[in-house]
Amino acid sequence: MFKTRERAAEAERLRLKHDSSFKWVWMALLSSLSCGIGNYIMGIKLIKAGPLGPGFTGALGLLMLIILRIWQIISNKWKLGTFINYETSNLFTKEAPH
Repeated sequence: MFKTRERAAEAERLRLKHDSSFKWVWMALLSSLSCGIGNYIMGIKLIKAGPLGPGFTGALGLLMLIILRIWQIISNKWKLGTFINYETSNLFTKEAPH
């Protein structure tokens, strides 16, 4: 009986971790739409900048990405006590010492 509960709990954890819905498709479409609108607006505003125009939008995107990553690091430190959330990270794993 205990093994069955363990398996059910593990299956539920995996189901929640790897959501099989198509919510990610709608998020990707919404993201591409908002990025497209943003690029269009920035292009209209910077049309007189000539070849330097795309540089402004690239720097703005980089700044936004850096701010987002710093915010994620700070929130992970507050909530988890570490800078990296090992449960959701694709790059880092927390292995037991040998």
